[in-house]
Amino acid sequence: MNSFSIAIMFLIGGLSQVHSAPLPLTEEPACVNAKPICTADGANFAAATDSAVLSSESANNYGCLGSEPNPAWFYLRIDKSGDINMSLSAPSDIDFIIWGPFNTLTDALGSCNGGLNAALTVDCSFSGTCSETPTITSAQSGEIYILLVTNFSNSNQDISLTKTSGSGTTSCEDVDPFPPMCSILTSGNNPVLVTGSATDENISDVDANGDANTGIFSIYLATDSFNTELQVEPFAPGDPSVGFTVTPADEMMEGFARVIASDGAGNTCSLEIPFIVQFCQSPSDVGSSVPTPLPTPLPTQLPTPLPTPPPTPPPTPPPTPPPTPPPTPPPTPLPTPLPTPLPTPLPTPPPTPRPTPLPTPLPSNAPSSSPTFESVSHEMCGDFAVHARTTVTFAGVTSTIQDGDVGVYPGTSITGSYQFVNGGNTVLNSPAFAEHVVNSHASAMAGNYGTSETAMAIEIGGITFLPGIYRSGSAINFAYGTVVTLDGNNEANPEFIFIAGSTLVTAADTYFDLQNGAKAENVVWVLGTAATLGARSHVAGSIMAGTAITFGTNSKLYGCALAQSAVTFESGGSVVIDHYEMMP
Repeated sequence: MNSFSIAIMFLIGGLSQVHSAPLPLTEEPACVNAKPICTADGANFAAATDSAVLSSESANNYGCLGSEPNPAWFYLRIDKSGDINMSLSAPSDIDFIIWGPFNTLTDALGSCNGGLNAALTVDCSFSGTCSETPTITSAQSGEIYILLVTNFSNSNQDISLTKTSGSGTTSCEDVDPFPPMCSILTSGNNPVLVTGSATDENISDVDANGDANTGIFSIYLATDSFNTELQVEPFAPGDPSVGFTVTPADEMMEGFARVIASDGAGNTCSLEIPFIVQFCQSPSDVGSSVPTPLPTPLPTQLPTPLPTPPPTPPPTPPPTPPPTPPPTPPPTPLPTPLPTPLPTPLPTPPPTPRPTPLPTPLPSNAPSSSPTFESVSHEMCGDFAVHARTTVTFAGVTSTIQDGDVGVYPGTSITGSYQFVNGGNTVLNSPAFAEHVVNSHASAMAGNYGTSETAMAIEIGGITFLPGIYRSGSAINFAYGTVVTLDGNNEANPEFIFIAGSTLVTAADTYFDLQNGAKAENVVWVLGTAATLGARSHVAGSIMAGTAITFGTNSKLYGCALAQSAVTFESGGSVVIDHYEMMP
């Protein structure tokens, strides 16, 4: 049996994650739209000036500030427990107040209109200086805190925030949801022996750069219902790394695996591994699998039928055996039997099978073909706004599904709170559509949307795209707060197809600018693995994911969401509008 394997290297010991430089932010004047801050990255933002205060927030207790002049609202999600000491600085007078802790982000933002009281005040300063030292003492993992920074001087200035000390940390997933570089390091590259299979637990004793230096280190594989196995190879003496080989058990499958390592203190580091092995005779056929089988059988089949029909004339002449067989076989067998018994099979298949099998599926699944995008989009989404293969989960606040159904198959679990607008049904038995999603996804990943594809960068925030088919060999990412412009070039039905070898991740507060005839219903995202929509991000187009789709708080999709594993709506509530609705 053919197989497809990928080798992944980890360095074992303490767990570390590499983060970026301070992120540029824009101030948020409304508490309910507070933006996340990552203390590991820090933050720089322009101070608000001449900013109006929302009347709904006037009932909050602003402690030592008394009010909220030129407010900028943020929240911090605690990752590692401990003290967090920060520094706020600007050229002119600024002030701050911190409230908390809250159990969830929903609880925190739900307290914005009068629920931020004196009992929740953690730290506050109205010093009249241009630098402040916000502090959260004994923060616990999972807690949420609200931070308000005010520009009392009403000066046009930039404000910076950095962490100065303390063992506590905040989560950076909301700010920068792209997976950080994953490494598990030893001090001085001291080797750690790891042997056995995916479920082995190994006792280690190393200087782990601040993480656990003794205890149980475990390495395992999370497969999300795909049939894979993980082989863990031992170190050579003095080698600080360990090799992992992920091998799909079925050569005709596609999906992803996630290798996860954790130390004795519960710190984890993971790496998602996409793989596509389908329609292949051998691993070298990947990427050219669909076109290759077709040309091979066609030439083989055609020459064979031709010599075969000529021998058939003898059985055919029996009606006129005496006169016809002798004179006719030499000149006539080929002209007469071929046009008569096989006028269609022989002349037609040679020209038709080659151009038709490939072009025919394309119009049904691909925006590059002649039908208008609305018809092609309907072929992709059908009546579904959301469809998953395993589960659909609506967590927390009610999410809204507009102009479409919610379905799952072969799974049967749809849980949580959601509402339909403009029709819609819950569908628990959709085998034909589930198969359609699998086949359409495989066809798109194989390149059947069209022959003319343009390579694209991983990071596309701030880029303008003209109509076309774009492919990234790995991921597609949007940085925090960026805008992607789709320029329809004033075409009648401009179509935008984006294909990624692995994930689509939109950071918080990303959105699209549609120009010159571009429409959300003319946009498709086809992903090798998963899609993650950041908080408050608005995404144009329908998503077809090889694995899961996750909607962040208050995110919005103008299209359908089709996943080959789970679809999850996070606690803040999200909106999915089927592809018939135009993005404003």
